[in-house]
Amino acid sequence: MAVKKFSFKHYEVVHEQSSMPIGTDAILLGAWAYNEAPASILDIGTGCGVIALMLAQRYTTAAVEAVDIDAPSIHEATENFNNSPLPIGYLLNIQTLKN
Repeated sequence: MAVKKFSFKHYEVVHEQSSMPIGTDAILLGAWAYNEAPASILDIGTGCGVIALMLAQRYTTAAVEAVDIDAPSIHEATENFNNSPLPIGYLLNIQTLKN
C-alpha cells in the first residue's frame, strides 16, 4: 500500500496516521497566515504538522510549538519535521496534551 503524501515544492508531508490529514483549508490557512516577524507560533491541533511546517518555513526565527491530543498525529508531525530538507532555524516543540 502506498504512503499518503502531499508534495510541496521543497518537501513532502506524510498524512496517513494523523487525526487531521492535509486538506485545502490547511494549505490555504498556512499560505494566508501573515505576521511581520512573530517571536513564536502556536499550532493547536497540529495533526500531521502541515501548518506549523509551512509557517516555520516562512518565519525562520520564530519558536514554533505544535500540540495535539492524538499521539499518532504527534508522531507523524515529528517525522514530517525531521524529514523536511528545509533549513529551518527555529526552536521546535511538538507535544501531546494530556490531562
